[in-house]
Amino acid sequence: MRDIRATADGLRSAIERSGYYPGLVADAVSATLGSETVVSYVVIHDALFDPAMEVRRHMTVLVLTPSRLVYSHTDENPGEEPGERPQAETTTEALSFTSISSVAVTRVVPDPAAYVPGVTMPSEVVLTIGWNVLSHIDLEPAHCGDENCEADHGYSGTITADDLSLRVSEAADGADAVQQVLAFANALAEATARAPQPPAARPACPRGPAGSATRRTSSRRCGRWVIIDGLGWELLRDHPAAAPFLSELAVNSTPLTSGFPATTVTSLSSLGTARPPGQHGMLGYQVAIPGGNALLNGLRWDADVDPLTWQPGTTIYERAAGVGIRTYRVAASSLEKTGLSVAAMRGPEYRPADSLGALVAQAADALRASDRALVTVYHGHLDGTGHTFGCSSDAWRYQLGHVDKLAEQLAAAVPGRTALYVTADHGMVDVLPEDRVDVDMVPALREGVALLGGEPRARHVYVKPGAEDDVLATWREIIGGRAWVLPREEAVAAGWFGPVNPALADRIGDVVAAPAGPYAIVATEAEPLESSLIGMHGSLTSADQLVPLLYLPSV
Repeated sequence: MRDIRATADGLRSAIERSGYYPGLVADAVSATLGSETVVSYVVIHDALFDPAMEVRRHMTVLVLTPSRLVYSHTDENPGEEPGERPQAETTTEALSFTSISSVAVTRVVPDPAAYVPGVTMPSEVVLTIGWNVLSHIDLEPAHCGDENCEADHGYSGTITADDLSLRVSEAADGADAVQQVLAFANALAEATARAPQPPAARPACPRGPAGSATRRTSSRRCGRWVIIDGLGWELLRDHPAAAPFLSELAVNSTPLTSGFPATTVTSLSSLGTARPPGQHGMLGYQVAIPGGNALLNGLRWDADVDPLTWQPGTTIYERAAGVGIRTYRVAASSLEKTGLSVAAMRGPEYRPADSLGALVAQAADALRASDRALVTVYHGHLDGTGHTFGCSSDAWRYQLGHVDKLAEQLAAAVPGRTALYVTADHGMVDVLPEDRVDVDMVPALREGVALLGGEPRARHVYVKPGAEDDVLATWREIIGGRAWVLPREEAVAAGWFGPVNPALADRIGDVVAAPAGPYAIVATEAEPLESSLIGMHGSLTSADQLVPLLYLPSV
């Protein structure tokens, strides 16, 4: 039997339906899971004949949580003496996502000439997971190639990792089983892709005589920081021809994780304050104003909400000014005095620029004005194009070409000894109409809900007093495996928002929902504009989360 669902109750039911020592297996898995939420799982119960033609059974359970992969394997051993009862051995292991070295999926497709993307399902799937703990060595006598040579050439061999492999087929297990293992594999691949990578070692500061720091020959130290709204790492990787300059910089670069929600309000605040969402408090596109019955839209803002009170922490620009660095922000004139700008990016001298050429010229002028300067250039049209036309559209691809030219001109039109960094606030995915859940068309999703915040791919659900459990259960039942649906406490504990300041926790929904694939949770009546978008972002998937960090050193 194979089964997969995104609830702890479903996991226990799958184990019980197997009939294979369910109490033992469930207890072992539960002890390893602790209080963590079950995101997805697979239960595999197989029977085989050993060399003595006796039936031997074993069970493998894989459970995905927001932070770990839990692996459990149970074997049955017959009694050594006639009449002795069999024994069972169960082993569990919990793996952090960073320890998983590979997730490989092999698909067997009959009649590939008739394959239809998104329709044809493989007849067999093999999921292989590697975490480089155990290996086995295969040895054989070495030889020189001379069939008459009798000399001892020692041994040759191979060292192979003992990866975990699970196989399902339509003939033996049914089409549903194949789809279920594929879904688990996709969820695991996304989880490992967004896992934080260990920081690279920093080179030691070069030292001069008597341990003094080596001084550079020039005192000029400036930096350009280009933020391209909506330029996901995966999108850049998939369009090298449209962005040759940026793609060349990406060859020796690695992506960053934008943070949750992967949206402009939150990510620009993280960049502007150098703090995670749970510390700066700009926790989404729309969040509840504590003590009231209204939402604060972080892009449009609310005149009754003081940006300095909402986000009182210092910005990088204020901190830079404190050590004698001049700061500038180059962006559209309409963004200078928005609530978001005041809350999270206050401090720099603002240089308005309403065209690509103006962005380059204003940045170059700002850099020439000081020997120690930080200049931030922001361009938002790529994101807008993706929202309107989709990030797989020709319009988006052509706009990426303009962005690439912008970056190339910025690199060329500035003084020497000025480093260039290019990054983004989030990625993007296109969401098809059939992959949208409309809360305004499903009355049960509105029951017990006081406010629906966030956006289609990162929902904050604020519930009426006493309705928390009912709303959580309903959302999980209706949305099912299409999204991770967690109560606030579990989302915070899982690190979705980074370390959370307790004073800011009420801004997070009582229930938080993040689509686990190319899905969206829309509200066509309450949010007609947001619900009509083609390209969307915000969730925890690698397409939403991964953004480039490209670097061109100063010369």
